[in-house]
Amino acid sequence: MDCFYAQCEELRQPELKGKPVGVQQKMLVITSNYAARAFGIKKGDSLQLVREKCPEITICNGEDLTFYGQVSQQVFDVASRFSSKVEKLGLDEVFVDVTEKVDERLRAMADENIQVQGVVYPVADEADTSRVDFSCSEIQCWKRLSVAASICHDIRQAIQNEVGLTSSAGVSVSKLLAKLVASWQKPAKQTIFVPTASRLSSLLPDSLAIQKIPGIGFSSTQRCNALDIHTIRDLSLAAESIADPNHPLLTAFDPNTVKTMRLLCLGIDKASVKASGAPKSCSAEDSFWQNPLSNTTGVKTSLALLAKKLLSKVRSVEQSFGFRPVPTLSLTLRHAGRDAEPRRERRQMQLGSFKVGNPNCKGNISSPKGDPLPTEGEMKTDKDAAETLSVNDQLLSQQLAERAFGLFQKLVPNEPFSLHILNIQVGFSETVPGQQSLSFKPQPQRHEVSGQVSPPAALPALPAALPPVVDLEREERQGGQGGQGGQGGQGAGNSAPETLETLESFEAFETSLGSLVAMGFQVDRAKRALQSSRSVTGAIEELLKRPRTQLESVELVELVELD
Repeated sequence: MDCFYAQCEELRQPELKGKPVGVQQKMLVITSNYAARAFGIKKGDSLQLVREKCPEITICNGEDLTFYGQVSQQVFDVASRFSSKVEKLGLDEVFVDVTEKVDERLRAMADENIQVQGVVYPVADEADTSRVDFSCSEIQCWKRLSVAASICHDIRQAIQNEVGLTSSAGVSVSKLLAKLVASWQKPAKQTIFVPTASRLSSLLPDSLAIQKIPGIGFSSTQRCNALDIHTIRDLSLAAESIADPNHPLLTAFDPNTVKTMRLLCLGIDKASVKASGAPKSCSAEDSFWQNPLSNTTGVKTSLALLAKKLLSKVRSVEQSFGFRPVPTLSLTLRHAGRDAEPRRERRQMQLGSFKVGNPNCKGNISSPKGDPLPTEGEMKTDKDAAETLSVNDQLLSQQLAERAFGLFQKLVPNEPFSLHILNIQVGFSETVPGQQSLSFKPQPQRHEVSGQVSPPAALPALPAALPPVVDLEREERQGGQGGQGGQGGQGAGNSAPETLETLESFEAFETSLGSLVAMGFQVDRAKRALQSSRSVTGAIEELLKRPRTQLESVELVELVELD
């Protein structure tokens, strides 16, 4: 996507279209639109420098990524209509495998001429395709890539029409080559790359720094540089003698990694496009390079803001993929003690099967054309944006922050310390069909009606069908009659226990019991808790052995660290 964050802000404030716009995180402008770049504004410029270069620029706060995530998902959804293999790369980029679509179009086109859509690397004139010359063995590849470019044009046009954003693209035979040329003719153009020997040598010259090659990341680059390997030529020469077991490269990498990096330098990438599904984790991070945190008060404050930001991102993910349990919380930090080198450490805790999800999520994306951002004088800070969470989520974020601080104390038990990076992350488990989140509503009052106890007014929604997590009847047979120590349980369940009048039916009781089992509770304990509490939420409270706390009619659900 072209200047993605800036374009998203233009969606929220259409009056900014065509005007200089920058997106701020902390005191830096992390991106700007092309109208602003015309003034020499670059990524990472300070706010002061940006205003000196372009006094009339509009600065939008980009700390909260929720809206950007929603727009990103819309782009992904559009691309997914054209292929079943669409791989997300961050918020603003996707890989699309159109092989099957190319086959379909070629069968339908017969011998029709193909209109070239895009610039052919390294020919800079989009209209001049006469300079494209291939040997007989390369014609078939060129023909298929021309069809792929037509499909790519259709995808980009659909994104612009439906989402309102322009994009640039690279079209080639692999992810590596497509990505290398995708930005060559930015903005709003696409480039076709046919991997002939001459074009490969032009795209990947021996003098190219290895950090410019997708697939060779920052850490690998640092290790190579420590071995005096900086360019493609350096890596190729070093990798030629990799058969020597004492080779310096083998002290930093395993042989397969060296082989992969060498192939990437030659323009060979065998990685397939992997269809992206629901993310496996969600994180929020802050850095303090200029002013490192050195006291626990600052850490607590930062964790509180990060927890709110994290929960906001979780809600955004739910908009796309629905509710999923969140069993783990992890804390990652980069810190240093006095007179010590900064080091990176990570610690994780289990949250059980506690669900932080919103039961009302239907997996729908909200429209990107929502409320406009406030004016510069009213600009939201990261803290202000986090305050828009519901009261329930405010309470939940406090609990997440407290547990994250507990992890911090285990990682950094004693002061002094100098904290440079702070990251909290939750991991999602697989979606379980029909599962709902815990209810945050207060326990309803029970009252007598015609000599019977009426059902709770707001019993949590129960799943219509339980996934095969456990064979309940088999558990009962192995455990005897079950319900021992409870209040009248009837074993494997041919009839409903008499003390469960508040459940609508025995089927509801079985479903409720199954839900508790799926959360990780033992069958017998879950049954007894349901019998005594008469509701799912009450059973969970009893199983967790935590008292209910009321705050403005909101029930505070506790997280639990399991052994």
